[in-house]
Amino acid sequence: MSGGGRTWTVIVPLTAAGQRRRAAWPSQALATAVVLDTVEAVAAAESVGRVVLAVDGEVHRRLGAVEAAGAEVSRVLVGDAVGADEIAAAARRHVLGTWGAHRTAVIAGDLPFLCPPELDRTLGEAARFAVATLGDADGRRSVLQTFRDGDRMPEGADSDAGHAAQGWAELDRLPNRSLRRDVDTLDHLAMVIDSDRGREWGWPGSAPRTRAALRALGRAGVEPIAGWRALAVPDGGVAV
Repeated sequence: MSGGGRTWTVIVPLTAAGQRRRAAWPSQALATAVVLDTVEAVAAAESVGRVVLAVDGEVHRRLGAVEAAGAEVSRVLVGDAVGADEIAAAARRHVLGTWGAHRTAVIAGDLPFLCPPELDRTLGEAARFAVATLGDADGRRSVLQTFRDGDRMPEGADSDAGHAAQGWAELDRLPNRSLRRDVDTLDHLAMVIDSDRGREWGWPGSAPRTRAALRALGRAGVEPIAGWRALAVPDGGVAV
């Protein structure tokens, strides 16, 4: 694992069901860009030494090579596992069997505006607890699950409420604006636009592929979502 301070392995579950939810998006390139921006942001966090993409067979066949600066990025094929929880559990077993017990986290794959220092601060807070969780902005599902001791990995429901009911610590002490803003639907992407024209949730250089995909759709005459031009502006650039 690279870097003395890079003590965390972060698993990103990518499921066929999640990909199919985005089938109605105006382009597959936009849906893929969201995933790749998420991986890049996670890998850029200084406390993350390894990013493991946990994929089922369908996603494995569709997803091309994934590279990012910072942490090592690898992929584990979890076979016939179904759903994000099951895929994440299979990946955690793989991590434990391959690299032994150490700090491990599972993060949602649809956080393109994630700020790496924010993830670092949250993982630092998570190190105080055996298991912890952080819910999304809507409180409907968990976007981050952390396991301080990699050999202690209880199974848990995908919902933030389900984790809280099982006694998991809740990582809601920090603002975590970008970390809690998942975009698993176009409505969620539109909500980012409505939040201070996207700047509130972003960081300098955030979501470059997502922004580029929006610009490409605009050049093709497609209006992906209302107000999309606010997000398509590159950091420091001008509207297309």
